[in-house]
Amino acid sequence: MACDSFYYILHRFCLNSFAERETRETELVVHSTDDVILCDRSQHMNIRSPPTGLQFVKKIKVGSNCNTVCHYKGYTYVGLENGAIDRIDDQGNVTLAFIKLVNPVISIRAHNDQLFILMYDLPYKMFLYGLNGSRISTWDHPDRNGNFRGNKISIVRNQLAVPDVTNKRVTTYTSAGDVIRPWIF
Repeated sequence: MACDSFYYILHRFCLNSFAERETRETELVVHSTDDVILCDRSQHMNIRSPPTGLQFVKKIKVGSNCNTVCHYKGYTYVGLENGAIDRIDDQGNVTLAFIKLVNPVISIRAHNDQLFILMYDLPYKMFLYGLNGSRISTWDHPDRNGNFRGNKISIVRNQLAVPDVTNKRVTTYTSAGDVIRPWIF
C-alpha cells in the first residue's frame, strides 16, 4: 500500500454474519516487522470466510513519502524517501526528522532496544541507532542495486539478514555489523 505522505493506523474490527451466525474477534495482527498478517483469532473453528473490511481510524501526516514502517515499544518509526525517520507515539504525535540521514531510508527493524536502518547509497549503508536517536555505528552493505524497494532487513536468531540483490545473496550480520555469512543463491 502506498503511503502518499501519510501513515495509516488501522483499528480492530469485528465481523458479524447473521446468515451463518459467525463472529470474529480481532483479525489484524501487526508484528514488530513491516509484515501485516490477517488471521482468524477467534475460538470459532467454523469460520471460513475471509475478512471483509477494516475500519479506518486516523490519518497522520509525516514528513515525506514513506518507504518503511517499524513499530517497537509504543513508537512507530517511519522511514522516508527524503532520508528522515519520523517517530510517532501511541497518541499519534509525530516527531518529524527524529533521525536524519542523507538518502532514502529503505528498511527499519528494531531489536534489543536498537534501531537497524538500511539506507540507499552506493554501496548501501547500514546504521545502528539507539531508541533515543543517537547513532551507535555505521557500516557498508555491498549492494549497489538501483531498485532499492525490495531490500528489507529481517531479524533471524538475533542476527540481521539483509538482501544483496547485486550479488544475488542474503548477508547476515551480527548486531555490531560483522558479516557472519553471505548466503549465495
